[in-house]
Amino acid sequence: LMRTLPDSLRTPFFEMLGYPVLASEMMNRKFLFAQLNGELAAEGDNAGANYAARLSTQASDSIDSLTHIYNTLVDGKWDGMMTVPPGFCAKYQELPPLQHFPEIEERRVDLTTHSDTQPLCRTLDLRKVEIGEYSRQLGTRIIDGIGYDGYILQLGEPETPLKSEAAVATLEIEGLTGDSVTLQIFHLPFFPMYEGKGCKIGVSLDGGDEQIIEYLPEEWSKPWKLNILRNSALSTVTFPLTPEVTLPIGSPDNTLPIGSPDTTLPVDSSDTTFPPNSDCHEPVHTLHLRGIDPGMAIQRIVIDNGTLRPGYIGPSPQ
Repeated sequence: LMRTLPDSLRTPFFEMLGYPVLASEMMNRKFLFAQLNGELAAEGDNAGANYAARLSTQASDSIDSLTHIYNTLVDGKWDGMMTVPPGFCAKYQELPPLQHFPEIEERRVDLTTHSDTQPLCRTLDLRKVEIGEYSRQLGTRIIDGIGYDGYILQLGEPETPLKSEAAVATLEIEGLTGDSVTLQIFHLPFFPMYEGKGCKIGVSLDGGDEQIIEYLPEEWSKPWKLNILRNSALSTVTFPLTPEVTLPIGSPDNTLPIGSPDTTLPVDSSDTTFPPNSDCHEPVHTLHLRGIDPGMAIQRIVIDNGTLRPGYIGPSPQ
């Protein structure tokens, strides 16, 4: 894009957009190739580790080169505005430790990405939450423009006084299998606004026992730094699932559990399928999110049946 601009616009374009984007790319390459270097070395792939180490070092050097270009443009008009100084407790400016194997010739590593659908892992669409009138009056709403997916769920306004009846939002979930479900809840890493207030969210499924998640950060701690970098605190909750079969609308009981005296299908029956034209539907479970401390914000909920890899935030919402 910069090459298509006239000469008079290239310098201000680099100053406002080119430098931040290119330097960010190099910073990411520096850390990602350093991580790859350590992983390949641990696997005994020393030739591949050397390749990753070289690219990580080159990316670090490129940041210095880009900064020098920035500070010398227009006879040094912006000299000193961009540097890579050490932060109060930061280490980002340093080149991570790398493992080198001088006696081994490097080998190019195939970095082609491969599709991984992770069929048992999916992200819920928070736009589908149900919010009652009382909770809306407390400020429970979807806020657009922020979050991993461009919106978050806020459970009440932060300045709302603590009340005995907290704001609640519910979300229906279909397609759950097995005897339990694990949810990864990504919520914004807030500090309590004042002494006596916490950062608690109550989570329950189908009216069962509520699990309370809370984020009370210790400033400058490693978890605090990690949550700031990913702009999210992560909590994990697991709930048991009760097998249900939804009967056709108009039946005396629309949600008879499988194996009840009124059904002919025991829980361990080998024939738990229904005819293709049956009016029965998948069971629907209801997730309850309660803002015990007003203002808590959830930006993503991922159903994890054991396929979500550490460090991943799940697929796009469905």
